[in-house]
Amino acid sequence: NNLSANSGFVYKAGKNIRLLANFSTAWRAPQPNELYANGLHHGAARIEKGNTALTPERSNNLSASLLLNTDRWDIDAGVYLKQINGFIYLEPTFPPELTIRGAFPAFRYTQTNARLHGLDATVQYRFDAHWLAIGKASLLRAWNKKTKDWLIQMPADRYETELSYRFGNAKKINETYISFSSTYV
Repeated sequence: NNLSANSGFVYKAGKNIRLLANFSTAWRAPQPNELYANGLHHGAARIEKGNTALTPERSNNLSASLLLNTDRWDIDAGVYLKQINGFIYLEPTFPPELTIRGAFPAFRYTQTNARLHGLDATVQYRFDAHWLAIGKASLLRAWNKKTKDWLIQMPADRYETELSYRFGNAKKINETYISFSSTYV
């Protein structure tokens, strides 16, 4: 048993602008595989070792967002900071383990104190009733406070762009569109 809490507010800074802020604290108990894994993870092609000494994670989260909605623009941009004590992750162990099926990279579940911060943003611009441009970005940085190094196995930065043409609605066919998009990771 543990306690989680959430508090936030929304400030209307104008007719089309809202600012949001949120603070939360939460916890997560170790999963059974994090505690008791002991062998080949077939879906990931790696050896995983559980750790029965793992304790629950405790996180404190702070986030802020800007929402702007006009006739042409829709912007949703947010930043966040998470302090996680006892962050559970897979740490590589060396050398790789040799099995009858070959050598596999080996990992063990461990804990550290971590700081995660990042940005998520989506920007849409409507040129007219048919043309729409969308840009998205997602960035994450995760710092291992114990080893004073970056945490491994975190998602890479992701950028997306899209240009869409919306045909409009017909009697039986609605929301038809064609789009061209690109993703950079």
